[in-house]
Amino acid sequence: MEAQVRAVAREILNGIQLAADSDCKSQWLDAAVSLIVDSKNEKGLHPLLCHYDDIPIDHLKTIYKEHHYSRLCRKILDLLTIEWIQTAAGAVNRQIETIFLRGPPTYALLALDQALLSNSQGFRLQKVTVLLEQFIKNDRLKQVLWDQCHITSSSSVQSPADFHAGKAGLWDELIRAVSSLPDKIANKLGRETSDIFLPQNYVPLLGKYILECLQRCHDSLMKAQDCSLEFISRLLGKLCLKGFADILFDTLVPPLCVLVNKDYVLLVQNLIGYLASSQTRRHLYAKVLCDLLKVWGNASTLRHVSEEQHLFMCRVLMVSISHLQQADQKQRKHELVELLLPGVQAHLNSTNVNIRTRGMLVAQALTRTIDPEGQQIEFEIIRNREVEELEKLLVLPTDPGLTEIEHDDDLVAYDMSHDKPVTKVKTPVYIRDCMEEEFTKILLHSTESYGIPEFVLHRFKAMVALAVHCPSQVARYLSAQFYERNYNIRQRLDMLEVLATAAQELSQPEASTSKATSRWSPVRHTQAESTTNPETWQQIVQQRINSKTRRFIKGPSKPEPTPVPNRFGHVAGEFFFPLMRFYDKSESVFDLMGSDSLVLHRLVYTLAIILYAAINTTAASQMGKSLLEFTWGLRIHSDVSVRQAVLVATSMVLLVVPGHFLLTDLQMDIMETKEWLQMVLEKDVNTECRKLAMQALTLLDNTVAMDFIGCFFCHRIPTYIYRLSVFVPITLALLHIQVLSTSALTKMAFRSAVIAKPPAPGVGNKY
Repeated sequence: MEAQVRAVAREILNGIQLAADSDCKSQWLDAAVSLIVDSKNEKGLHPLLCHYDDIPIDHLKTIYKEHHYSRLCRKILDLLTIEWIQTAAGAVNRQIETIFLRGPPTYALLALDQALLSNSQGFRLQKVTVLLEQFIKNDRLKQVLWDQCHITSSSSVQSPADFHAGKAGLWDELIRAVSSLPDKIANKLGRETSDIFLPQNYVPLLGKYILECLQRCHDSLMKAQDCSLEFISRLLGKLCLKGFADILFDTLVPPLCVLVNKDYVLLVQNLIGYLASSQTRRHLYAKVLCDLLKVWGNASTLRHVSEEQHLFMCRVLMVSISHLQQADQKQRKHELVELLLPGVQAHLNSTNVNIRTRGMLVAQALTRTIDPEGQQIEFEIIRNREVEELEKLLVLPTDPGLTEIEHDDDLVAYDMSHDKPVTKVKTPVYIRDCMEEEFTKILLHSTESYGIPEFVLHRFKAMVALAVHCPSQVARYLSAQFYERNYNIRQRLDMLEVLATAAQELSQPEASTSKATSRWSPVRHTQAESTTNPETWQQIVQQRINSKTRRFIKGPSKPEPTPVPNRFGHVAGEFFFPLMRFYDKSESVFDLMGSDSLVLHRLVYTLAIILYAAINTTAASQMGKSLLEFTWGLRIHSDVSVRQAVLVATSMVLLVVPGHFLLTDLQMDIMETKEWLQMVLEKDVNTECRKLAMQALTLLDNTVAMDFIGCFFCHRIPTYIYRLSVFVPITLALLHIQVLSTSALTKMAFRSAVIAKPPAPGVGNKY
């Protein structure tokens, strides 16, 4: 039967696409409508499909709508051009609207959403937005939400678990489409966006639909019919992450507060009480309590969680503790204690007073409950309103729920019909307006939730551009935020990547705006001038001489490059030094020297890149010295990636810092560095570390040799021999002189012969 239905679907698509005239298009669209819309007066199949009479019409419609309807929608949207509509009859528009507004709403929404992303300005985009507007106004979005909650009794779905497994991929697409619809419409239409797609209108309407779905789920559960709220919960989470939490709460909380007094649905005391009130659900309550303790006691989570989230977790734990029974106290005592102890240690180590107080209160309450006769944990807890509120949650309420909301219905409503909406943030018109609104901060905290292709790459490029054009301000901000709270690992790595890339761009000379000349030559210029008619006998003679004379070269073949100032030189320190401020402080919000070694190795690499970008600047020597001191304690780090980063940073110091500075001011440091590099080369178990150590040793030896040769030809050999006697045996330097190429020695000897006498007093000398 499925093969026959595929043949029907293929015939309808071909008929719509290849129809010769408007009547033929209308007939094939009408045939498609007959398989989508249920009609009471229906007697049989459409005349164009009469040769499929052997298929039961109910089965044909069910299979067609489930497996072939979405393809029909996509095909119609692909054919939507102004020429195709103009050549069709007036009934075609109505049939298209019927197909999208009366067919399965889930597949219709996904097809329209895909067409919205793939089309730019034009007739098709306008038609898609009109269909979406009608789709929402006809309450088809509400049906989409309910279809994801309602578990049918078909043979293909045996349990709620099967229902969730079959819907997983579809839910991801739907949540992305529903949550980002206002952003996509605004990106396409700009100020021409319909009012229904504005967030202040769209999100409350979506909240209204969610409330209606919750009510229908409640009614179904009362009738012992299965329902699922997973899609609704995931959709709510996505909308909150996109910044619509306040609008949603204003829509959902007031009616839910009224309903929760009458029934056991969607708050903490009611949910925990519901799980703990029945033996068949008791195992779920125990699982919730254990999972909560794991999250509550995780040290990494504690460093990045906000105070509001932590307070909510403590409230849920206190409510859960109040439902512990004597049987749980005996069976799960050891398990709960093992989960509690790491959490107590993590909370006591916290620098936040409120978090420490809540941690002590939860630990004290749990130990008293699971072992009332044993040894108790006692803390000196400062009494305040929050502590009293948490302690009240240990007492089971007789009537769970919120207090009844009182309304001032007797007051006369104030006339606000002429008021205009007031916003604190003006609509940005120019990039400068956006920058006054802390553009870098906005980009740093933005997430990939707008449906924009390659959002992460565009966000990164925008932050780098800001750092290049405003280096001091952006570098100070990112360096300061790197050690602040409430940033995840990805955001901290983004800060380092932006600083490194911006430093590289600033160190490069700006591209010249003038057009480059092609192989400028004075000879050609002279010849071009001489082609004009000569006016005097001198010009005639000179022209003949030029035509008979063969010149190998006359003047430069191209113009001299124009020197430009180094844009990175005056801001290099602002990129470099602030990143090393708090890396080893105990009050830091993340453990660079311990569990967060990923961030540490990226930090060292970033410092090395910034140092290389500062080559030939006045700050390079001091930056190199500071980087050596910074990496000194990291040379024996247990993480191999950190050791590799330290070796790279050491090579950068040897490459960037001038040789005479290394061998004078950093003499002792370089001696110890050489010993360490030799030890790594001989004993390190990692092949890449040994390779990097060899490269660094080669750089160091070349620096010593070249500095010796420079001193020799500048008549400073006694001073240099004294320096080498302190640093390394002189035989090492002589050995490196021998391995220099013959051409290099020839050039140096030629230079020595030309400059036979020492420089005059007052002449600058590098050494």
